[in-house]
Parts: sequence; structure tokens; C-alpha cells
Amino acid sequence: MEFFATTEADKVPLFPKDTEAKGKYWVLVKRTLTAGEEQDLIGSALKPELKMGDGSSSVGVELDFAAAAFLKVGLYLVDWNVPAGNGKVPVIDTLPKRLDALKALTMPAYKEIERAIDAHVEELARPKKPGGRGKRSSTTAS
Repeated sequence: MEFFATTEADKVPLFPKDTEAKGKYWVLVKRTLTAGEEQDLIGSALKPELKMGDGSSSVGVELDFAAAAFLKVGLYLVDWNVPAGNGKVPVIDTLPKRLDALKALTMPAYKEIERAIDAHVEELARPKKPGGRGKRSSTTAS
């Protein structure tokens, strides 16, 4: 039984069906989230709301799926090879930098990164076949 989340990450290609982009763009994706990250992700979809009208007040909760989606991608993302308009790859070494960079992407680029991360996480969740883990490239992230 594992008690602590691994720091390992896997390099996942972006746009795998596009022959021009194949191998050029990638994201480095965590294999697992920590318990704290999982809880942060769950909580990120809920936004407390205080409604005050005619002198009365009530507390409610608003769902914020966009915040949860950006946080999910930001938590799994470790590094990337995604150039900005100037050709330089933005540094995403902290969660705030990752979230800012993700929000600055075009929607098609963001959706591709989200798709790649979701597919990778789903692949890791599948039961392992005897004889190995497949052809995934792996790296240890610190």
C-alpha cells in the first residue's frame, strides 16, 4: 500500500494525430495528486455565496466548474513545451504561473492540453495488463 503520492510524471504528446506537430509539443503530467490537491480540486467547484436582500440573509453555494477545470489541469501539469507568440516557452514552475498561463491560451490549445491530461489520467487508472505499463515515456519530477 502506498501512503504518499508519487512525484513521478510522464511526458504526454499534444496533437498526436497532427503529423506537423507530432513530437514537437508536449506536457509533463503528474501520475497522481496528493490528498491535499484532491481536496483542493473538490472544493474549487464550490463558491460560497451570501445573499442579502430585504434585511434577511441566507448562505448558499454556487458551482464554479470553470475554476475546477483550470485547477485540475494546473494541478496535474508539471512542465510543458508550448511556446508563446514570441517563441519562448512560458515558465510554469508554480501553480499561480500555471493557472495564469492556462488562462492565456486559446481555447483550442487549452482543450488539447486538458484532453491529453484527461486521457493520461484515465490510462493510468485502467487495470495494468501483465507484462508492463506500455510505451509511456516517464520522468521523475521533484
